[in-house]
Amino acid sequence: MKNKSLSNTFKNIIESSGFVCLSTVNAKGIPETRAMLNLRNPDMFPKLRKLYDDDFTFYFTTNTSSQKMKQILLNKKASVYFVKENNFGGLLFTGKIEIVKDNKMKRSFWQDCWTMYYKGGVEDPDYTLLKFKAEQYKYYNGQFEVVSGKI
Repeated sequence: MKNKSLSNTFKNIIESSGFVCLSTVNAKGIPETRAMLNLRNPDMFPKLRKLYDDDFTFYFTTNTSSQKMKQILLNKKASVYFVKENNFGGLLFTGKIEIVKDNKMKRSFWQDCWTMYYKGGVEDPDYTLLKFKAEQYKYYNGQFEVVSGKI
């Protein structure tokens, strides 16, 4: 992104959000949204900060057996939405999501507290890492201004 000020604003919103909304498209073409852990939040996941190669790539973990996995296999289009709670602002990214097959990368994101979701730990076949690459953004600053563009 060329606009450094806007990029810094986005980074602040991304890193201060505890959760992020991920939307995928179901087999009927209808979007489905769910709250996900924000692995970009440095207070919640300080060790993961070094794993991101740019500001507009996001990783998520999920159960391989989940509905969203079935949706992603059929349609890679997705969106990610961060809420700026103090002023009703929001930051939307649209792009494509993919399943990470690289076991080394999956291990690098692993957090021991996730055994509550994946009983078998990092090797659990139900543990999947997803990678979302933003292509476009739409930012609402909470003061009736919307800015959008390509990444």
